[in-house]
Amino acid sequence: MSSGRTSWRASFLWALGLTAYLASGWLGFLNTPTVGWAEVFATLAQGFAMVGVGVVGWLIASRRPQNPIGWIYLGCWLGGGALALANTYGRWATVTRPGAPVGETAVWLMNWAFVPVIGTLVTYPLLLFPDGHLPTPRWRKVAWATGAVIVLWSVSFALSGADYTDAQSRSAANPYTSDSIVGFFDISKVVLAVTFVALVIAMVVSLVVRFRRGSELERAQLKWLILAGVASVLFLMLPSDHGNGDWVDILGGLVWALLPISVGIAILRYRLYEIDRIISRTVTYTAVIVILVGVYLAIVGSLSVVLPENGAPAVAAATLAAAALFRPLLSLVKVRVDRRFNRSRYDARITADEFAQRVRDGSDTDAVEADLVSSVTRAMEPSQVSLWVRDP
Repeated sequence: MSSGRTSWRASFLWALGLTAYLASGWLGFLNTPTVGWAEVFATLAQGFAMVGVGVVGWLIASRRPQNPIGWIYLGCWLGGGALALANTYGRWATVTRPGAPVGETAVWLMNWAFVPVIGTLVTYPLLLFPDGHLPTPRWRKVAWATGAVIVLWSVSFALSGADYTDAQSRSAANPYTSDSIVGFFDISKVVLAVTFVALVIAMVVSLVVRFRRGSELERAQLKWLILAGVASVLFLMLPSDHGNGDWVDILGGLVWALLPISVGIAILRYRLYEIDRIISRTVTYTAVIVILVGVYLAIVGSLSVVLPENGAPAVAAATLAAAALFRPLLSLVKVRVDRRFNRSRYDARITADEFAQRVRDGSDTDAVEADLVSSVTRAMEPSQVSLWVRDP
């Protein structure tokens, strides 16, 4: 397949998905024309993750067409657009304009079609990351089992009665099932959910296997995905209600978008080796913020006991102490974190400092030239080093 035709197909799939999302937004406006800007912004932020999936899928499919992750992302992008369109059309056809054709079918699709989209999105990209191949041929059974579970789980959702809702998110009866089979599919839906979670854990194990056996390039690629995964887990641990359209959901859309973005950076290898610096800076500022918050709360709590009637001095003292501690604490933590997470930068800095100290101590020109070449070689590890010295 020529690169031009591949790029055209990827662009067509992306544009088709975008059309579905735009049509869904238009129908959503017809359903609720008085929606506020806060709700619109929350919806856009939550959809930002799916936009990331679509854009990254288009980039990978266009530039690395042999890697199936790009096509999987494009398929999920297209499926997500179809699901969003079914959601808004179902509400329009059953609530806004009752009696419109296939309204019940759209609502039915809304209740189960998310399973193959989300199920595929959170499994196969992990199993195939980063080169598009399985870690070893033994993982082929896991790939087949995952596909079977996603299909059976989708069927269970489509024919079950538990948690079925209408276009207004109210509990309703599933019109596409019967009393004789609904109990079986209600149970199978739960059993398959547990099986699916076990398979997702297996996908994570496959990443561990790749990291332990991989080259430096593969480990750098995996670090990008690990960083995004850790951010997603920390977001889920926030003690707040999710799904209410407030700031938590806005933050969630941005956090979930980190996953496809990290996949795109890793596969396309854009600024790939900066991951160590990003990890070290993330850990550094997180640690500094946690320490300063602890210091602030400790000072406020202690002074509030001494001055119970006036908390202003306690807040002012805690703020000044946190501000005074920020710079020295940041420098101290940065050195410690670089030593662990950004070792190459830490070693390079130590080498440069040692060379500067030797120059200050005084050496002849030939010794300085040899020392400079040696220091650059140890710090940057280039394939070759040349030094030009102007004749005095």
